[in-house]
Amino acid sequence: MKKKRIIIISLIILIGFIFYITFPVLDCKKSDTIVTGDAIYESEDIERVSELENFNIGTIGSSMNPVITENSECSCIKQETYEINDVIFFFQEIDGETMGITHRIIAMNNETKIFVTKGDNNIYPDYPIKLEDIVCEIPRVMRWQTW
Repeated sequence: MKKKRIIIISLIILIGFIFYITFPVLDCKKSDTIVTGDAIYESEDIERVSELENFNIGTIGSSMNPVITENSECSCIKQETYEINDVIFFFQEIDGETMGITHRIIAMNNETKIFVTKGDNNIYPDYPIKLEDIVCEIPRVMRWQTW
């Protein structure tokens, strides 16, 4: 009976581990360097970032906790199209200042190319954005690829 219990527990642990390493996660890692500033972008920054295909972004704030923790560095890859549930980096003007934001797409209109986003840890969605406001997507990778 004791041997059977050990085998069952071992199988449960093995199945859990296999699920853990094969479940896709966002390509973000906790950064060793502190991300400074308040995520306000000047027009030169927006132009420079818009020209890049692949790059890393630093995150500040807790709006995407626990999926993306504060002070993480995330891969960012430009896409032709975006879908509901994609995590994206975009620019949005808030109180007269352009902010770089990383949130999840929760709704979209394919005809007008209008997207509604929301931080996973936020209560309310953001103001709608247009396709041209989106800079890139934070790609999902297999957990073992982040080691």
